[in-house]
Amino acid sequence: MAKPKFPHVSAVIFDWDDTLSETGVLWVEAHREKLREHGIELETGAILSFFGNINFAEDIGLEKFIVDGEQQTSSEVFNDVTEKAKEKIKLLRVRAHIVELLKDLKSRGIRLAVVSSSPRELLRESIHDNGLEGVFDIVISVEDVRFAKPNPEGILKALTSIHVPPEDAVMIGDSSSDVLAGEAAGTYTIRLMTELHQHDPKVNYMQGNPDFIARNITEAVHNI
Repeated sequence: MAKPKFPHVSAVIFDWDDTLSETGVLWVEAHREKLREHGIELETGAILSFFGNINFAEDIGLEKFIVDGEQQTSSEVFNDVTEKAKEKIKLLRVRAHIVELLKDLKSRGIRLAVVSSSPRELLRESIHDNGLEGVFDIVISVEDVRFAKPNPEGILKALTSIHVPPEDAVMIGDSSSDVLAGEAAGTYTIRLMTELHQHDPKVNYMQGNPDFIARNITEAVHNI
């Protein structure tokens, strides 16, 4: 894909999981463990089809999630997945060169934000443990919005907070939810290809029309 034309970029919004961090595979395993508890087996590609969707249980049949004779709500199912992922994720670090890339963007006067479907506590711990406190102007977690990506609410909330119009911002993420949310918000979009999504490229690379597809986070940032 040719180098994108971004006339004026005042802000970059990042997804967190499997974009800045390498946590994607752990979230997939957490989903898989939860599904197996209820006798549901799905391939990685199928799990990726609802990756980042906090209401994923509804997509595959909420009636299948029965605990001690009681049906779990969609949010309860997601909370269980989150708990399974927490301990694994605490041990991980951000991708190589992330700190340098973020500092380069800030040196150019570009505002930085994170919009993630991860819980606030987990994001705060990850940002602290990776020495990124104070780097981002705003961090939006799943608790900060009514509707998670691909709804644009989180992106628009972040941009309002930092006083940047959508047309002056770029959304970078690894999934269709990120691209679709950016498009709905009116930002430029960069889709990041990761090792995880190569399990089934059809799943997460057919939705949305990103302005640029990057092979890694370094290429994504260097094209802004």
